[in-house]
Amino acid sequence: MNPTILDVTDRAKDFQKSDLKKKWVEGELSNFDYLMALNTYAGRSYNDINQYPVFPWIVKDYSSRNLDFNNIEAERASQVFRRLDTPIGAMRENKKNDAMEKYENWDESLNGEPAFHYGTHYSNAGLVINFLIRLEPFTSLNI
Repeated sequence: MNPTILDVTDRAKDFQKSDLKKKWVEGELSNFDYLMALNTYAGRSYNDINQYPVFPWIVKDYSSRNLDFNNIEAERASQVFRRLDTPIGAMRENKKNDAMEKYENWDESLNGEPAFHYGTHYSNAGLVINFLIRLEPFTSLNI
């Protein structure tokens, strides 16, 4: 048996030791490849529907007819791309306020769970299946 297969490693330390971030910053690694590496180090895989790879939702302009991502002026960037320092659930002020109110009004003694802002995870089997059913070969297999 190969002993390296059984090694349990600290993925965060392994990632820090790798040169992936440097390669990405220097343009030697595409955004997709870098995000796939991050997903892999985080234990995500196409082989586990409950740990499917995730990618940040970065575009917020869905009304423009055309977007040229290679030629966006700095002053227009904030209209095209969402703020990455804010969770998706807080992009709209009313949604942010709803999450804050739920957290602040949560009574752990009644519910038996600690307070939380969002009641669902950003990635779960139901969401993954909902998107996969729209792709081949999954679509043809289900009709």
